[in-house]
This record gives sequence, structure tokens and C-alpha cells, in this order.
Amino acid sequence: MSTFKQQLQLFKNQSYSWFLFNSLLATLGNGIAYVALTWIVIKAHSTPSSVAVLMISFWLPMVIFGPFCGVISDRFHRISVMIVSNLVRAVILIACGFYLKNHYNVYLIYFVTFINGLMFSLYSPAVLTFVRELVTKKQLLFANTQLDITYEVGNVVGMALAGFVMAVFSSGASLIINGTLFVVASIALLFVKYESTHQHMEKRSYADVYADFKRGLSYLLERRSLCAIYSIQLFIFVQFMTGPILLAPFAHNILHTTAGEFGQIEASLSAGVIIGGLLNPFLVSKWGIYKVLIAETILGCISFRLFSMTHHFYSAAMIYFLIGLAVSAWPLMVTRAQQMTELNYQGRVQGVFNSLSGMSILLLYLVVFLIGDVISIKTLYLFEVLFGIGIVVLLVTNRSVLIKQ
Repeated sequence: MSTFKQQLQLFKNQSYSWFLFNSLLATLGNGIAYVALTWIVIKAHSTPSSVAVLMISFWLPMVIFGPFCGVISDRFHRISVMIVSNLVRAVILIACGFYLKNHYNVYLIYFVTFINGLMFSLYSPAVLTFVRELVTKKQLLFANTQLDITYEVGNVVGMALAGFVMAVFSSGASLIINGTLFVVASIALLFVKYESTHQHMEKRSYADVYADFKRGLSYLLERRSLCAIYSIQLFIFVQFMTGPILLAPFAHNILHTTAGEFGQIEASLSAGVIIGGLLNPFLVSKWGIYKVLIAETILGCISFRLFSMTHHFYSAAMIYFLIGLAVSAWPLMVTRAQQMTELNYQGRVQGVFNSLSGMSILLLYLVVFLIGDVISIKTLYLFEVLFGIGIVVLLVTNRSVLIKQ
């Protein structure tokens, strides 16, 4: 059976289809929230510092609470964790949307963003663990790539939808629609039926959360190869998430693009991620995961370097498409990490690396904020190249782990 047919085979699993539908709606909500909350702050405080505080408000919960959110996803029923995450976001966004119709308070926006980031920190490890229970081991790579494609489509459509709603109605209305999407996403999860493949932790007191976290950390630190695999996953994720920080000033100051052209460059990255996600299962079946990861990481290094040197919109869009192809390697590493991690520890291990990812992203935000006016934006792109080189080094030094089936 071809890899394409195997991917389609997944949709015969109705529970998986409902889960993917929930993921699409939740990501649509994230895309709308990102644009709406950022635009609300920019309209009132058109300074880089206000946007920086907004981004910090989102990522800080992952840094602080990420490991403990992983404990929760291991301890409790994961569908319940995802539903609670969606509903909390729904309530706070809808309430904020109604409040903004007649009032404005920047600290409320920061608070809403903080809660949104906290719930995302809770949702993320639950999803990456739950997908292992929903599909077979042979289907795991297909499920992860489809999930990644769904996230990319949801973000792009969500950001576009946010712009349309704010233009036609208001920023508050976009947040109300956003919250409604999270409600519908929660309803979709109620149709997911499955039999858990493991026993969740014994429901001990909340005081034992820290002890559970320490057990997960010990499990991770005792396995050097597992640390290396999750580190590669971390580097790819951080490279993907920090690219947009540099793109806006680069597009404005170097490429001199219009707002529409800037959006097209962003869309070209998404197109690359989607195409890469569709092709990667086939490429892995032919060449193996190690060769695909090496090839795509090197492609990323070269593409980021070329992108920093371009001065033309069309070449920038083409190169950014190649960058999208490169970062589509992330679900490959997620799959390999899942295969190497005991299911009962998956949430905690993923939570630790989510926290480290958030820390790395915040650090780069800080660097850009502090020296962005001093160092050329082209020079800052060297950080992305260095991330890629770090990934290549980790891949080469852990080759035996990656090629092991």
C-alpha cells in the first residue's frame, strides 16, 4: 500500500477524524487570538515593547508550568485535559471580547494572553501523548505529519479570518468568535471514542505533583539518547517559532514589501510545511528517517543563509518555501521521540522540553529586543543558521539511535 493510501486510511478511524477536527478548530482559535490580541495592543500602544510583553505573556507560562502540565497529562484522562484547556480559553476570550466592546485595559490583554499561553502549555503535551493512544505504531508518523499540516492550515486560515472579522466587525467580535471555536472544538472531542492502552497514574494528592515531575525528570536524565532526540526536536521547534520574529522587520526594512507581500511570504512558509508534511512519509519509507532529517536540516541552513542575503520579494518567497520544507522535519523527530518514550512518561518528558523550548524562544525575543536596533537584521539570521548547525551535529552524533527501528 502506498504511503498516500496509508494516510487516507487513518480517516476511516472516526475518533481520529474528530480529534483532527478538534485540532483544526483549536489552531484556528490560536491563529485568531494571535492576530486579534496583537492588533489590539498595537492600536493602543504602537511600541515594540508592548508587543514584546504580549509575546512574553504567552510563552512565560510554558517556561514556568510546562513540566507540571506534562505531569497533569500523564496523571489524568487526556481528553478531559484537552476539553478543560479549550473551555477555559473559550470563557476568557468570550468574556474579554464582550468587555472590549465598551472598555480597554492593556493589562487585561496581557492577562488573557497569559491564560491562553497557560492553557496551550496544558494542551500541547496532552495532544502529543494522546495521539499515541489513538493510532497504531505503524500509523504514528502519518498521524503526526497530518497533525502538523492541520496546525499550519489552522494558523494560516485563523490569522486571515481574524483580519477579515476585525475589518468587518471589531476586535472584540473576533475574540468572541475565537472563544466559540474553542467551545465547538471541545464538543468535537466528546465524539472521540477509544480504549486507553495504559493505566494512568494513581490519583494521588496534588502535593505529589512535584514528586511525579521528579520521577519524570529522573527517567529522562537516565537516558542520554532520549535527551539527544528531544534536544533535536527542541532545536527544530525553536528554529520554526523564532523565524517570524525576524521576518517582519526584514520584510519591512530590507525587502520593502507591502502588507500583502509580507502575507504572501508567510504563506509560502506554510505551503512548504504542508508539502513537506505530505512528502515526508514517502521519503522516510524510501531513505529512512535519518537521511531525510539530515537533508532537510542542511536545506534549512542553506535556505536561512540565502534568505538573509536576498533583496527581492519573489526570491524571498521561494526561499521561504524551502525553509517551510526544512522545518516540516519536526513531526519526524516527534515520532522518533514518542517511539523511544514509555507512554506513562510521555507527558512529563514532553512538558520538560516544552519548557526549555519556551525558554529558548523568550531568550531570542530578548536578544532581538535588546540588540535589534544595533545589529543588522541580516546578522540576526545567523542565529537560525546556528540552530541548524546544532541540529546537524546532534543528528550525526546520534545516527545509530535514529536509524534503529
